[in-house]
Amino acid sequence: MVNDKANRFEEDLFQGVWMLLHRYVQELHTTDGKSLTIQAPGVLNQGQGPDFTAARLTMAGQQWAGNVELHINESDWFSHGHHRDPRYDSVILHVAVRPGQQAQDTNGRLIPTLLLPHAQQLVEAYRALQASKQEPACQQGLAQLPADQRNQWLSKLVVQRLDAKAELASAELASCPLGWEEAFYRSLARSLGLQVNADPMLQLARTTPLKALLKVRDRLDSLEAILLGQAGLLSYVPPPDEHPYALFLRQEYAYRAKEFGLTPINTNHWQFMHLRPGSFPTLRLAQLAAILHHTDHLFSQVLKLDNLSDLEKLLRLQASQYWDTHYNITEPGGPIRPKYVGKERLLVIMINSVIPMRFAYARTTGNNVLRQQTIGLLEQLPPESNAIVHRYEALAFKATNAMQTQALIELFQKFCRPRLCHCCPVGLSHIMRPFTPAQPAERPD
Repeated sequence: MVNDKANRFEEDLFQGVWMLLHRYVQELHTTDGKSLTIQAPGVLNQGQGPDFTAARLTMAGQQWAGNVELHINESDWFSHGHHRDPRYDSVILHVAVRPGQQAQDTNGRLIPTLLLPHAQQLVEAYRALQASKQEPACQQGLAQLPADQRNQWLSKLVVQRLDAKAELASAELASCPLGWEEAFYRSLARSLGLQVNADPMLQLARTTPLKALLKVRDRLDSLEAILLGQAGLLSYVPPPDEHPYALFLRQEYAYRAKEFGLTPINTNHWQFMHLRPGSFPTLRLAQLAAILHHTDHLFSQVLKLDNLSDLEKLLRLQASQYWDTHYNITEPGGPIRPKYVGKERLLVIMINSVIPMRFAYARTTGNNVLRQQTIGLLEQLPPESNAIVHRYEALAFKATNAMQTQALIELFQKFCRPRLCHCCPVGLSHIMRPFTPAQPAERPD
């Protein structure tokens, strides 16, 4: 007896196969010998009722439109009680793997049945992918997928990734007193920190209200003092020859902390080790202060601008003059060099903050124009350089923009690594190899 877990696995697999079958087989046959052509497999139903809705088929030369139900065993139709459920009266085709009793609706009408060809070979092909030690298991499958199918899949993946980020943005928004402006400020702070300092940057932004920062927005030195003080980076024993600006920052923070009722976060969260000086959190906070200082209603400006160059100018700002010779509070950092937000960090900000927040706002407000413009911005950005992107590049697929690299990250994390090959058109193209494209499948015995 097939256990429930194996049954569920096979059913998920064959649902994926059904969605692609029309691309591989011109003509099939039902169990009673009628010719069958699939114009559209329908839409997978995530709720109750038939597995696929709005399918379009031609059987024995007659056009049919309706729902499709899929089971491992043909007799599962009865064991699941579909013959007593009016919701299944709209089923025009029953797809099964193993033969049994023919399905019928509540009125006793016999429902045409397709026994899925090559079922055992499909399972074996899938198990081979599961057993592979390579990641992705299909290796050059993405590069070998027809360009139109690949582009469609990558587009779907990037929207899926943006939807997930939009959910996180909406959750953060719920705790923001100043709404979208504050949510963007928090997102921006997080993006300015490298991965090792992303979480403390977000914690800092959550404990440093945007309302307080906006009250001193016209004073860059006060913004720096509040942010550095809230980070706990001004709590040190000053050297005898302390720079006057460092002294001012400590005194200004002490004053503003009392004024706004601020409490610094734990300094143990910050990482300086193994970072290039240009990525020190002290410098990143100074750059955040510069961005807040130069632009009023920052997120409103981010929403208005639909030109990539203008958005970059808005965010690629220089920290105050003190940081021309410093990377941290107390020690000079070499020759004079203006400290701008670098191009690499700007790309991260665009991908992890600007694009997701614009997308989240567009989704929440139903602004489809902004939604499409935002995806267009992602296509204009250069490709990212990371281990996942390099993995696919080594397998003959080279991404040309950030939209594709974000899609590759989603593909690897959500499908390749957990081995959900049966949910991916790339994996399914390997699984479907028992079929010869554009030729009739053998009629099941």
